[in-house]
Amino acid sequence: MIKYLPTIGPACSDHKSLEIILERTSIVRLNGSHNTLDWHKSTMENIKLINPNAVILFDFPGIKPRTQNQANIDIKQGDTITFQESNTKALNDSIFVSNSIPKTTNQPATFSVNDGQFMFDNVTIGPDWIKGISQQNFTLEPHKGLNVPYSEYDEEKQIQIYMDFYSRVKEFSFDAIGLSFIQSPKTMEIIKTSIPEKILIAKIENKIGHINSESIAKIADGIMIDRGDLAAEVGGSELYDAVLHIAQTTKKNGKFLIMATENLESFIYDRQPTLSEIMSLSHSLDIGSSVIMLSGETATNQKWIEVLDWMDQFTTGDRQDLTDSSSDVIQTMTDFDSLRTVIFSRSGAAVEEFRKKSNSEIILVTDNIQTFKRFQFHSNIQTILEDDKFSRDDMDYIRNSCSKLYSSGLLVDDVIRVLWIAFPGKNARLNTISILKKEYILDK
Repeated sequence: MIKYLPTIGPACSDHKSLEIILERTSIVRLNGSHNTLDWHKSTMENIKLINPNAVILFDFPGIKPRTQNQANIDIKQGDTITFQESNTKALNDSIFVSNSIPKTTNQPATFSVNDGQFMFDNVTIGPDWIKGISQQNFTLEPHKGLNVPYSEYDEEKQIQIYMDFYSRVKEFSFDAIGLSFIQSPKTMEIIKTSIPEKILIAKIENKIGHINSESIAKIADGIMIDRGDLAAEVGGSELYDAVLHIAQTTKKNGKFLIMATENLESFIYDRQPTLSEIMSLSHSLDIGSSVIMLSGETATNQKWIEVLDWMDQFTTGDRQDLTDSSSDVIQTMTDFDSLRTVIFSRSGAAVEEFRKKSNSEIILVTDNIQTFKRFQFHSNIQTILEDDKFSRDDMDYIRNSCSKLYSSGLLVDDVIRVLWIAFPGKNARLNTISILKKEYILDK
């Protein structure tokens, strides 16, 4: 099952559009900005009004410098352009940027604007500016990001930026936070301690984050790969290996992976994706992406519903038929990954441990609302929020819960695998497994 994460923006934020989107997916994204907080707050309230259990990912503005031009600027090939921090005295014809120019571990030969789209060479770096010669004619639109290879961002400033923004939005109705340019587990640990109630998603977007991806994945609830920023910062030649490495370390730690940037951007200009986009999307799924993120494809594209239609069609037939026609439990036990799995877990930690070793489809039953929301981002996991008293050590409760899953149509298999904790204890994970026949569950 493929999950997609539409970004809510001007094209799809009215009540009717939100109703259509929330009929198709329980997870949505809003991209944070200091200038539109009232809109973000009211949109979140509207989403929760339609579906109180919808999971809202709120991407916080980060440390990446962005141009502060309020109007378009025409730049010609061969022009020497200086990008300068806004709190300093202007140099000749400089373009101010928000935040600090990042330090670099090596002298870059190039840098870029807008995720590698517009390139500059002959690079010179000063204490609060970076200068280069434009390699092409282009129009610089307002608030475009600056990407510097070998970048090394100040993590103390980064943490301060996030916490200052959180102080302004902590009463908003969001469930998950996207944190850009995470470079080490230290940043995640501090923010997790400060904001323990939110799902924290680390966006890996530069070389240091790539190198430290495994230690970051141990702390974060999930990982997002922003291929645009990552490509601009590590270079196109290293992008494939970097994406593959991050995907593998995310899977190794049982966390979910969101693949972002340029998934179906052709839909903004055309009525169907390119073959390259289809192949790239398929590759993202092959390497274990849990969620495909849609950015401008839904946020600013008036044809956003066609994008969702295409994604729904793309997922059709994608789900593996795990129904085992054999009623012989002993035979079925020899191939556990052919079984649909039901896991009863309060914290969800057991599911993450299980996901490190198996890609089989899971139904997670939990009575914890935070666990319910967190696992909305995991592919191949359907999450059930239990209303009845949660009693993992009661076999009758386990059987009755599975019976309800059959009655609702979520289970159809003749034989299923059920995992839970029958022997609670400190740091207990899954310690009990049953291979159950449908007829046993339904025969009361």
